[in-house]
Amino acid sequence: MIAKEARSLGFILLFCDKIGKYKNEICIDMDHNILSLEAFEAHLHGHIVQWYLPKNVLHSAYPPGFEEIVLQVPVPYVRKVLISHPKSSESWKLTDKWDLFFQPSTPQDWGLLLSILQNQPKHTLVIFSPEVTIPYAFVQKTNRLLTYIHFSYLAYMPIPPSIQYDATFFPFIGSLEDPCIEIIQSYLPRLLPPELLKIFVLKDALKDMKGSGASFVISKIDEPYQKPALCWYYATKHQKTTPHILQILETLLLRE
Repeated sequence: MIAKEARSLGFILLFCDKIGKYKNEICIDMDHNILSLEAFEAHLHGHIVQWYLPKNVLHSAYPPGFEEIVLQVPVPYVRKVLISHPKSSESWKLTDKWDLFFQPSTPQDWGLLLSILQNQPKHTLVIFSPEVTIPYAFVQKTNRLLTYIHFSYLAYMPIPPSIQYDATFFPFIGSLEDPCIEIIQSYLPRLLPPELLKIFVLKDALKDMKGSGASFVISKIDEPYQKPALCWYYATKHQKTTPHILQILETLLLRE
């Protein structure tokens, strides 16, 4: 009874799996089909990831959720590399203490960068600023023991990526009138498997997730056959289970 009522509210709950561990899940109602989204808990070491940002937002710090997922890991990164574009905002240089900084603009520049990255230690984090277009040949030849995060701005009719990302993160949407909703929805056909795309409506999901501080990530990391899965992550700063959620769950318990 408790689970049924709580699921209909779309709140974050704790569910116990078969081996006694707990998983954070968000349950959302997709036209009377309950879609359960697990929290993203995979490690990004050795993967290439796309992380979308709202357009025209200057960043002098990492976006919410980034530090918890990327930086607060059991094995920390020993080296951080920023790959920027001549048109990129100077504020990207302020996001971290960089060990190496590059602005490749020619094939020769990318070739030199490729040779440098081949000799970097395994636990190296490589960040691409939004204006950078990563050449396909670079990804094919680069050191895949490193971790690559490509920040990108949400935009209508984006240039189709020439590479396949292992995970794609979307920013927090706080309003159902946000134009980013339409943009993200237009991205989903190339990211989600058909059976999930058929039932998933972003605006409906955001209604159920209102107040949770969460957003979506589509990931193939640790998934069977690398089939994309839809997960969630905290995309607002210092977001925890909010008091009103605890109050509602307490009320449900008292009904029993």
